[in-house]
Amino acid sequence: MTHNYEEKELFYPNGIVMYRGGVKKNDFGHDIYDGKGTIFDQDGERLFEGEFVNHMKQGNGMMYLKGQMIYQGEFIQNKKQGNGILYKDGKKYYEGHFRNDLMDGYGILYYEDVIAPYKELRTQYAQLNQPQFEGDFVHGMKKGKGTQYYPNGFLQYEGDFMWNHMQGAGKLYYAHETPTAEELATGVTKLQYEGYFFEDMKHGKGKVYSLQGLLEAEGQFKEDAMTGKGTLYYINGQTSYIGELVNGDKHGRGDYYNEEGKIIYSGEFIHDERLRITPEVEREIEKLQAQLDGLVGLPNAKKELHNLINFIKIQSLRVDHGLTSFPITYHQRSTIGN
Repeated sequence: MTHNYEEKELFYPNGIVMYRGGVKKNDFGHDIYDGKGTIFDQDGERLFEGEFVNHMKQGNGMMYLKGQMIYQGEFIQNKKQGNGILYKDGKKYYEGHFRNDLMDGYGILYYEDVIAPYKELRTQYAQLNQPQFEGDFVHGMKKGKGTQYYPNGFLQYEGDFMWNHMQGAGKLYYAHETPTAEELATGVTKLQYEGYFFEDMKHGKGKVYSLQGLLEAEGQFKEDAMTGKGTLYYINGQTSYIGELVNGDKHGRGDYYNEEGKIIYSGEFIHDERLRITPEVEREIEKLQAQLDGLVGLPNAKKELHNLINFIKIQSLRVDHGLTSFPITYHQRSTIGN
């Protein structure tokens, strides 16, 4: 290959300049880009300016679209590779590492636009002038460790990401509109949740906190709601409930405590309410009792069943009046033949 470097202009068939800069001859005697140069489109608009090696963008350069810069940074064999900056509508959109034309490695992603009240807040408090996200990228998407911010600049989430979603272990912070002086000074609001996420939702083991920073609940979550084994707390820190939950409601087997930490009910819950013997249920029980009483024999079984039903009714009344109930086992020991 020859090494005949020179500054030259190459033209489109219509006479518009296609390229201006360093060229050299290849083995076939054709001019190829090599060195620093600028490529233009057929309307004379600049497309790229920077460094070339053997007709390929290689080194530092700038890409343009309709006269506006869209990328500034490093290239290898015509692809964005290395450190660079992406622009949208003339504003910085991404700054960081690239691989094979994609955001890949550590980088910072910026909001495309911020509405007026948040702009004022960000100007007034330098610590709130934060990007949308900073952390690891793979194949153009958030993947790995990262930190995400609300549009107002406050910290939103820090932890694991998977394909642009909060996924894995992390911490989520409140987004309230009336932050305290301390929160404005630090740029961090109260912790809302710490635990595991799946596709931006609380999913797995975690803890939820109030706006006052108090632990409200801990246990298993599914699709943003407590579902499975969990513990609920009063504002004084005492345990309120330990047991099964579904979509945040007490549902299933559980223990209910008063604010002094004393257990007052142990049994079944349905949609956040403890299982009660309602008038409708009582009528059904009476029908079944009448059928049982109509059977011949089984005097001990009949007696124990009546005693159990009365015991359950008494426990329900005790809880209604704030007294402790006793744990109930809802199955009967057979007394047939006694």
